[in-house]
Amino acid sequence: MSKPESKPLSIVPLIAGAVAVAALLGFAFWRMSAKTTAPAATTETTAAAPAQQQPPAADEEAAKALVPRISVDVLRDRLAKNEITLIDVRDADSYLQAHIPGAMHIPLARVDGEIPYLPKGKPIVTYCT
Repeated sequence: MSKPESKPLSIVPLIAGAVAVAALLGFAFWRMSAKTTAPAATTETTAAAPAQQQPPAADEEAAKALVPRISVDVLRDRLAKNEITLIDVRDADSYLQAHIPGAMHIPLARVDGEIPYLPKGKPIVTYCT
């Protein structure tokens, strides 16, 4: 009996695998270096003025301007007239401890996935504390 001839291994898959591993490692190191440089700048800014509270960023101010706030009295009136949808975005334990009667419970992390199922035609009011 003769032994079957063995085929020589191709080096192409080995080279492709090595290039892929090198690219993934390079990407991982790049991401780690990008994450470690950002907090250092923040720490220096905070250390320079420890007693002063930092003013909100301009984008936070713009976001506050885009999201109107209402008072408790207005909320109570509009909820009684069924003019709004009220959503409690706190965690389940907080909701079970106490919540505004009539409020739906959708934790903040799940709000994006629940948007298609929310009632249409009414303003939505969310609260977290």
